[in-house]
Amino acid sequence: MNLPPTEVDGIPHEKLHAICSVPRSHYFKDQHAKGFGFAKSMISTYKAILSSPGFLFVEETPGKLDPYALATRLTLFLWNSEPGERLRDLAQRGEISDPETLRAETERLLDDPKARRFVEAFTD
Repeated sequence: MNLPPTEVDGIPHEKLHAICSVPRSHYFKDQHAKGFGFAKSMISTYKAILSSPGFLFVEETPGKLDPYALATRLTLFLWNSEPGERLRDLAQRGEISDPETLRAETERLLDDPKARRFVEAFTD
């Protein structure tokens, strides 16, 4: 199942735009104009984008999570990754919000070897 067309790999287009928006969108031009060369300007721009809070942190409105946000939070927390096809499918159908389904999926995720990432990230 695919996510809604308003998203790319689970990231809303508005968030992608915010991540790459001014002033970072002009960062490369500024660096290049200062004579840093193409490669150094690109590396500096990548560093600025990849270290920005909008890229590093999940920013959501407080309150009840929609099914896609719930699936994303669950796998970010337990697997340190994005939701797989099964969770995206459950989210699309709205079934991930059912308490029994959520419990079963949580147990499935914890039984997977990827759950080790959670332990490593949590204890690091």
